[in-house]
This record gives sequence, structure tokens and C-alpha cells, in this order.
Amino acid sequence: MLEQVKKLLGVTGKFQDETISGWIDEIKQLMIDGGIPSSIVNDVKSAGVIAKGIDDLYFQKTDLSNYFWQRATQLAYKDGDKK
Repeated sequence: MLEQVKKLLGVTGKFQDETISGWIDEIKQLMIDGGIPSSIVNDVKSAGVIAKGIDDLYFQKTDLSNYFWQRATQLAYKDGDKK
């Protein structure tokens, strides 16, 4: 997940890996606590919304965007057992 999120954020190298990994864990837990099945949260297909959450909070230093919340809400309604 780390490498996919870094690509989406345009981050290269390893310098920020620990920080970004921590933010990945934070955003994933936020999503799980919000009702998104962990099987969906941990799927690489969620890398985009996770990257958006990191961009909003860490890079932009702002609240989570409307897009993040809309996408997270959509994911909460998915059945984690179905592909």
C-alpha cells in the first residue's frame, strides 16, 4: 500500500516512508471506525482515497475534503466480501 500511495502523492525516495506509513495507518483506522470493512480498506483499490486523506491532512494541512468523505461513504456501503 505504501508504494501505491506514494505514487499517487507524487512522493519519491524513502525519506518520508515512516511518516506516510503512519498516516496510512491513521486514515485506514478512520475508515474502519467509520464502518468500512477492513477487507475494503486494506485492498489496494482504496489507495486513492487513502492518498487523498493524507494529502488533505498532511500536505494541505486542512480538513478532510468533500471528495474524501464522499468516497469513504461510498466504500462504507460496499460489501467487503464481494469483489
